[in-house]
Amino acid sequence: MKKQFQQKGIALISTIIILSIFILIVFVVVSVFAPRFALFRQYRQWQIGLYAAESAAERCLYTENKTAPMYPQPLNNPIAFSNGATYYVSPACGTPGQIKRITGYYGEASVVVEIEHYTGFPP
Repeated sequence: MKKQFQQKGIALISTIIILSIFILIVFVVVSVFAPRFALFRQYRQWQIGLYAAESAAERCLYTENKTAPMYPQPLNNPIAFSNGATYYVSPACGTPGQIKRITGYYGEASVVVEIEHYTGFPP
């Protein structure tokens, strides 16, 4: 009698081939979208840094407009928030009429905001 051709192990080989194709597809998709995830993280850090700089600008304008400032003058640099964001003001608040350069930091991002305090309406 002739031995018939037996297909032992064909299910295992086909499963390995199909899983290899799926893993390859996943690696390609991850390699394409991974840089975009890094951009989202940097955008979030930049946004928090902007909020820190904007908060510092408001604080400077508030202290310069009050006759009895709520905060001690000059502000100690850098100031840190509870979320880890910091800002640095140059020159220090409390010197009206000068352009303030405020830098907000969070993570790897830094944002610069410049403000000028007017004592009256601009000309």
